[in-house]
Amino acid sequence: MVRRNAHERKVRNRGLDWARLDALLFAHQQRLIDRAVGGATPAFRRYEAAYRAATAKAGGPITRTEVERELRRADVTYVGDYHTLREAQAEFLALATTAAASPRPLVLAVEFLELSHQPALDAFLAGRLSLATLAKRCGYRPGAPFDLFDRFAPILTFAKRRRLPVLAIDSRPGGTRSLQRRDALAADRIAGALVQPGRPRVLVLMGQYHVAPCHLPAAVAERAPHRPLVVYQNPEGPYWARPHPHGRAQVDALRLSRTEVALFSSSPLNAQRTFLDYAQPAGDAEATFRFVHRTLCQALGSPSSLPRDLAVEVGPPDVGAGALTRRSSPRVSRASALAALEGHDGRWVPAARLVWLATSAPHVLAREAARLIVQRSIGLASSFWAASWEECLALALAQVIAPDLRPQTLSTWRQRFIAGPREARPEAAFVLAQLAIEDDRAALGVTPPWPSPLGSAVSTALGRLAGSRLPLTRRRAVALLTWRPSAVQLRALLRRCWARHA
Repeated sequence: MVRRNAHERKVRNRGLDWARLDALLFAHQQRLIDRAVGGATPAFRRYEAAYRAATAKAGGPITRTEVERELRRADVTYVGDYHTLREAQAEFLALATTAAASPRPLVLAVEFLELSHQPALDAFLAGRLSLATLAKRCGYRPGAPFDLFDRFAPILTFAKRRRLPVLAIDSRPGGTRSLQRRDALAADRIAGALVQPGRPRVLVLMGQYHVAPCHLPAAVAERAPHRPLVVYQNPEGPYWARPHPHGRAQVDALRLSRTEVALFSSSPLNAQRTFLDYAQPAGDAEATFRFVHRTLCQALGSPSSLPRDLAVEVGPPDVGAGALTRRSSPRVSRASALAALEGHDGRWVPAARLVWLATSAPHVLAREAARLIVQRSIGLASSFWAASWEECLALALAQVIAPDLRPQTLSTWRQRFIAGPREARPEAAFVLAQLAIEDDRAALGVTPPWPSPLGSAVSTALGRLAGSRLPLTRRRAVALLTWRPSAVQLRALLRRCWARHA
C-alpha cells in the first residue's frame, strides 16, 4: 500500500502545482521505499499514523540557543533518529555535547544497541573492549546490509571519553504489538536511570516514530513522572508547512508545542534518499532522474525527451570516468574523462548520453535533470557568462523540486580565501572579486581564462550563488528559459541575485 500525504493529494487534485513539486518527489521516493521494504502490517500503519498526527503542524521558528535552553530544563530528551542519515547522529552528538556541559549528571540511551548488548557496551566504556570488537559482538559486520555502526561509533567514543553511562534500549519482541512492547522495554531502562542518585538527565536516541509523545515518552511517564522534551529531526509535516522554496531551505528549528521542537539539518527528501541508497545500492537513480526531469518539463509545459539509452552513474569521479570511457564514441582516455569531471559534483555529457552524479542527494540529481532542460532551451554554454547563467538557471529550477538546505554562501568563499588550501584560493579570489564589482561592463574583464578548469570552477560558483537566490514562479521560469541576454545583462541579473545573500 502506498502512503500519500496531504500535500501530494493537493498537488494531484490541482494538477502540477509549482509550489508543491517537491511533494511529488517525496511521494515518488516513498513509493520506492515501500517497494524496498515490502508490505507493512496494519499495526505498523497505526503506529506510523500516530506519529504523523503528532507532527502535522507548522510550528514557529526558534533559535538553536532556545533549543539548548529547553534541553537543559528537561529530565528526558527524546531525539528522533533517521538511521541512514549521518546528520541525524551528528545532531544527537551535538546535543549530547551541550547536555554534558551541564553540572547535572547525564546518561545516554541508544536504540542501535539491544538490551542483550549491555555487557559488551559496559566493557567498551570501561576500556576492556575495542570499538571493533564491540561492533562484532553486537552483530554488525562490515559490508553487511544496513551496517551503520560507523554512524553511531562517534557517540560511543564521546561517551567513553566523557565517562558517561550509556544504556542499550533496543529489543526485538514479536507479536502484533511489538512496537509498543519495544517502547515498554526501553521505558523500563530510562525510568530506572531517572531515579538513580543525582537525578541524572537522560538523552535518548530512538527511531523518529518512537519519540512521538504518545509512544515512548508516554511509556516512560507511566513509570516515572518527568519533564520531557521531544526533538524531531527533519519531520515531514512541519517541513512541508514552511513557505517554498527558500523558506523551507532556510529554517533550522521550530517549536511545535510546549514540549516538542523540530531540528532541520537536512530535508526529508535527502533522508529518504539515504535510506534508498542503503536499501538498493544498485540504485534507482536513473528512474528518479527521469521522474524529476519529466515532472519539471510537465510543470513548465515543455516536452520531456530523454535518450532511451541515457545512463545515470552515481559514485566518485573514477566511477563517472569509467562510464564516460565506456560510452564515448570515439573512445576517450580515462585521463581525459577524469579531467572532464574534475571540480564537478555532477555532469551531463551529451555525447556519451551520460549523467554522472558524485552523490544521489536529491538537490544534485534535480540540478542535473534541470540542466538538460536549460541546455535544450538556451544551448550549450560557449562562454564564461553563459556557463554561469546555465548553472544559475539549473540550480534555481532544482530548488523548486528539491531545495538544498545548505547552499553555498558568501561566507563560504571568504573562508576559503582566508583559510582554504592554497590551490583553492585563486578560485575564491575570482569569486570574491566578482562579488565586489558593481560595474557590470567592467566586471566582464575580470574572469579567468575560458575554457579552463579554473574558469569552469569560477563560473559554476558564481552561477550557484545566484541560483540559490533566484526564486522562480512558473511564468518567470518560462520567460527566463527563452531570454537571450547580452553578457552585460546576464552579469547584471546575477549581481542582483548575489546581493540577496547580504
